[in-house]
Amino acid sequence: ISLTEQTYLLDRFSSIQYAPSCQLWQCLQQRQKDAPPAEPFLFAVQNPTKDLPSADFEVQSIKPLFDPKTRILEGAAATKTNLQAPDTQKVLRNSDYLHFACHGGFNWKSPLDSALLLAKSMITSDLNPTDATEKTRYLTLRDGRRRNPKEGLTLREIFQRLTLPQCRLVILSACETGLTDFSQFTDEYIGLG
Repeated sequence: ISLTEQTYLLDRFSSIQYAPSCQLWQCLQQRQKDAPPAEPFLFAVQNPTKDLPSADFEVQSIKPLFDPKTRILEGAAATKTNLQAPDTQKVLRNSDYLHFACHGGFNWKSPLDSALLLAKSMITSDLNPTDATEKTRYLTLRDGRRRNPKEGLTLREIFQRLTLPQCRLVILSACETGLTDFSQFTDEYIGLG
């Protein structure tokens, strides 16, 4: 390869794969390797807090690739109640691709309480900022607004309740989804990724 030719390691070795942990990698290796579906199904969560204009553009840009096989929980409809509804859970189990375009928050004190934030998670400003229990109970976003992770999809709930047997790819287009708790000595890092 000449020095003037721009190449990337991933371009030269197509067999390179990334997995967030060895345990998940092993689990994925054990799954049957099916051919991609002829008509894939997309499930998306689109801008549940209505303050991420790029999230709307993002989901609407990929939607035509899957139409009519899409289910989008958009804006105020993207609540935890709607996500946990039996018909939505059935759609999730049969989805090939998931796309979360929303806020995310990493909880450093309790990584399993990290969450993808859904509608109705805004906390009013009447909280006491000096109360230690309030500081740890809510996720504070970079702009200072507080969100209730219990109104979002927590990492604990993803591990315990989310069943995605057909899913081929999950896109987490949310802040802090790449953070992990590296302070603990463990074989695996814990985070939304």
